[in-house]
Amino acid sequence: MASSAKVIAAAAIIMISVFGSFILNGDPTIKQFGVGLPVAVLLASAMVLSLAPAMLTLFGRAVWRLPRWLAKLLPHVDIEGESEPPTPGAALAPHPDGWTAGRVSPDGRSPARRPGGSAPRRRR
Repeated sequence: MASSAKVIAAAAIIMISVFGSFILNGDPTIKQFGVGLPVAVLLASAMVLSLAPAMLTLFGRAVWRLPRWLAKLLPHVDIEGESEPPTPGAALAPHPDGWTAGRVSPDGRSPARRPGGSAPRRRR
């Protein structure tokens, strides 16, 4: 929080300054943007700086969990090209702790399985 708060606050100040400069324009529509956008950025940055740490403290690692139903709907995106493209019918690579890699299979349809074939249990 200490390192990211400085970056978030600096970005918010820059955006508020830039959007606030729209007030100097002669067009009334642009002036409205010059009032509305800085207020929106101020509120958004205040929420990020106050609610994000509170949620991380209250919920811990559960904040980062992706519901299984949503994981099935989202596409698998490999931006850095670390994994090879999935081949039809390919098995998931084993993970060092005994689970298959990832929460969803490469085809994006079925949840990851244990080596024995059973579905993973939810942790409490």
